[in-house]
Amino acid sequence: MRTYPSVLHPELSVIAPEGRLDANASPALDQAVSALEKGGANAIILNLEGCTYISSSGLRVILIHARRLRQIHGDLKLCCPPPKIARVIEIAGLDAVLRVFPSEVAAAEAFAFDSTQMGCSSTRIGAEVLGSEGSDSRPE
Repeated sequence: MRTYPSVLHPELSVIAPEGRLDANASPALDQAVSALEKGGANAIILNLEGCTYISSSGLRVILIHARRLRQIHGDLKLCCPPPKIARVIEIAGLDAVLRVFPSEVAAAEAFAFDSTQMGCSSTRIGAEVLGSEGSDSRPE
C-alpha cells in the first residue's frame, strides 16, 4: 500500500492499496488512513486502481474513515476503481454515500470545489483551483 501526496495538490494525501482489500488487508488500510488523520490530514483520496477485489471488511474501513473525516469537515474520496470494484460499490449502495471519481485529478479538484460550496476552510487546497468542479462519476 502506497501513501503519497497528490500530484495536483501536494496538500492532499493519496492512499493506493494494491491487490485484494479483504479481511487480511483491511487492517493495513485502517492503519494508513489513521496515521494520516493523526498527522492532521482531513482530505484523503483512496486510489483503487490497483485493487483487484474488495470485501465488506474493506468497505467498512472506507466508510468508518469517510464518516470520521466528514465530522471534522474533511472527506475521503475514491478514485479509479476497476469495473468490478465499482460494481461492488454500486451494488452495496455506497455510491450514494461515497464520492467516486474516474481519476485522481478529478478527486483532487473536487476537494477544492467542495471547500467553496461548504465554506470549509479546513480542507487545505490552494486558491488557484477554487471553483473547478471536477468530474464526479455519480449522477446528479
